[in-house]
Amino acid sequence: MKKVEAVEKKEQKVSDKVVATLSEKNEVMVFTEQEKKLYGTLLKGINMELRKVEKSYLNIAFKLNRIYQEKLYKLGDYQNIYDFAKGEYSLARGTCNNYINICTRFGYTDPETGICETLMDKYKEYSSSKLVVMVSMPNELIEKLNPKMTVREIKEMRRLYMDEKAAVEKQDDVPADETESECIQESLNLPERNDGLMDFAEGVNSVTLAEVEDIFKITDDTREVLLDAIGDFKAAHPQSKFRFAISLTW
Repeated sequence: MKKVEAVEKKEQKVSDKVVATLSEKNEVMVFTEQEKKLYGTLLKGINMELRKVEKSYLNIAFKLNRIYQEKLYKLGDYQNIYDFAKGEYSLARGTCNNYINICTRFGYTDPETGICETLMDKYKEYSSSKLVVMVSMPNELIEKLNPKMTVREIKEMRRLYMDEKAAVEKQDDVPADETESECIQESLNLPERNDGLMDFAEGVNSVTLAEVEDIFKITDDTREVLLDAIGDFKAAHPQSKFRFAISLTW
């Protein structure tokens, strides 16, 4: 019996050595059942925490958006929502803009209270990271998406769309039609303002960002959104060349 056990142990050592050699050569690790179980447990734990983060992200977005819409940031002596977000929570301008854009583009506003506290039903299955990518996409492209798509897939769809659009613009000298103007306007992702200054109008290959009766009445808040509009346009139309024009209209 001892000889048999010795042979079995020797064979087991040889087998273990072969497995280890093959694993090392093919760079494939061999995991035990206990490690596989641990992996599954950790995955569930991460998914659970991510759901909490997702809920927190949207809760922050809706609260920040309400402060923005009702200009409550002025109670803290801030000039605009960006200064408020930076001063109170160290949120970067881009992050603050993402919060507000998600609420503006995909949020549902209660018609009775005028408060936006949730997403529209058709966007509730999308994660916030996907919604951030989607805010710079036109409606016609968003309609082709589904919540099961990954962030990478959504970004790729946006890239292909913009590349195709840039190619058409480069080859086609015909003035853009109304649909094109709508697409440009949607890609700007401008939050709605409450100061009455933002009155949008599109022309051929142009977008009017603001109309004011007195240039000295332009607020810092309006300047901020104009800068964001320019940044969003550059990001959405990397191949486009554009210039600024100042005109008087009467």
